[in-house]
Amino acid sequence: MKIAIVGNSKLALTKNYGSFIDTCDVIYRFNNIDLENNEKSLGSRVDIHCIIGIPSGLIVDSGIHRDPGFNKTLGYLKDCREVWLISPYNTDESKNIALNFYESIGIKKEKLRFPFTQKNYDNVSTMFFQFQKELCYTQKENSSSSGFMIVNKIVNESSEEDEIYLLGFDFIFCEGVKNYSHAFDLKRTDFGNHPLATEGLIMIRYMFQKKLFFLI
Repeated sequence: MKIAIVGNSKLALTKNYGSFIDTCDVIYRFNNIDLENNEKSLGSRVDIHCIIGIPSGLIVDSGIHRDPGFNKTLGYLKDCREVWLISPYNTDESKNIALNFYESIGIKKEKLRFPFTQKNYDNVSTMFFQFQKELCYTQKENSSSSGFMIVNKIVNESSEEDEIYLLGFDFIFCEGVKNYSHAFDLKRTDFGNHPLATEGLIMIRYMFQKKLFFLI
C-alpha cells in the first residue's frame, strides 16, 4: 500500500508531486489546508484529516468560525473518510467535549478518531531521551509536534510492504522554530516548543532504514 503524509510547510508548494500524491492509497493531511489551486503541488484528495482536538480560539459564532482558515478546512473535514483528533484524550469527558464540538459543526461522530493518549506522548518523550543519549546531545523539549506523532505512529504500525511518502515537513530541514513555516496559516508565528531537530533526525533514521521516503 502507498501512503502519503502531506504536511503544510511552504516548501510543499514549491514541488509538483500532486499527481503522485493522488495515486496513493491513503493520504493524510493536517490542520488547516487549502488544496484549491494547489493541486499541482499537493494533490486533491483527503482521506484522513488530522487536526488538533479543539485548539484555543476554536469558537463558532452563528456558524462562522473565528479562524477564516478553519472555515475552508471544514469542507475537507466533512468530505474525508476519517478525522483524527490529535491531542491526548485521557477521559470520557474530554472525548465527549471534542465529539460534541465537531458534531455541532457538521462532522459525523462515527468518523472521528482519538489516536493518542497521554501515554503515547510520554512514550515518544522517552524515545527522544534515548535517541539524544545515543547521539550524545541534548535538546530542550516541550512536547512532540502533532505531525511527528502521526508520522511516527504510521511508520511503526505499517507493514514491510507499505511505502510511506513524506512531503511538507519543516522539521526535516529547519534548525528551530524560527525557521518553521505554514503554507496556509501565513500569519502564524507560534508553533510550540517542539524538539524539531530530534524529530528531523529520527525521520532521517527512518529514511535510512527504508521505512520512509522523502519527497524533496
